[in-house]
Amino acid sequence: MTRKITFKLSIILLLSLVLAGCGGQGSFENETNPEVLARSCIGCHGTDLSGRSAPSLLELDGKYNEQEIAEIILNGLGRMPQMKNFSEEQASLLADWLLEKQQ
Repeated sequence: MTRKITFKLSIILLLSLVLAGCGGQGSFENETNPEVLARSCIGCHGTDLSGRSAPSLLELDGKYNEQEIAEIILNGLGRMPQMKNFSEEQASLLADWLLEKQQ
């Protein structure tokens, strides 16, 4: 009985950690460095932004402009959660930075 409870608690903890990594809702108050802001992306989009459990962020050029990317960051889209901890200015900085990284 104890092994079953331990196993179930381990699964719950693991799922919590995975879900917490996607959407990274840490504090970015007053942050203006887009590379720091991008840390919230790596949980789902990978450390190099080429995709992981979410699509690549290196192929956005032509699909979205800076304003559309900023809106997606702020409001979410599909499986992507809204980034409640980002200001409009931060979302715009990150969107511009992402467009600069396009291949």
